[in-house]
Amino acid sequence: MKYIDLKIENINNENSKEFGVLLNDRNKKPSYKDNSYSYINNLSINEFTENISFSIVKSYKSANGIVPTLEYHKNTVEVLIPTGDIVLVLAKGLDVPDIQTAKALFLKNGDGFIINPYIWHYAPLTIDRVVNTFVIFNCNTSVSDLFKIELKNKFKIKN
Repeated sequence: MKYIDLKIENINNENSKEFGVLLNDRNKKPSYKDNSYSYINNLSINEFTENISFSIVKSYKSANGIVPTLEYHKNTVEVLIPTGDIVLVLAKGLDVPDIQTAKALFLKNGDGFIINPYIWHYAPLTIDRVVNTFVIFNCNTSVSDLFKIELKNKFKIKN
């Protein structure tokens, strides 16, 4: 079987902006701060078109960094908040993914990412342990706004 190698890059605002919005507190001024905590408001503001669902993707190391399929949503943003370090495989493209735009982006625990509509993606991948990632999107996305394809040449993430 032939694989397309994707080198893992550390995610930042520049290399991820074509796919969505990086959520982190770097270079953000707190709205409130005292000796016990700081509060950073409005990292991102999004409008959802229906009730939202809070779900979990459980990622296993046994996937070995292989990406066999990609999916996208036409009308829905997808918010991902991992409880550990993950790798996001993302690509642009309308009806099919543009393989030339594909990236593997390392998202560390404590950060989040909002995937824009029409961005091809796979479930979060883990490198060294089981990781839960909270998924927030319109409650009917999995039923009515999910488009998925099997890749002829699967991706394999590389450090």
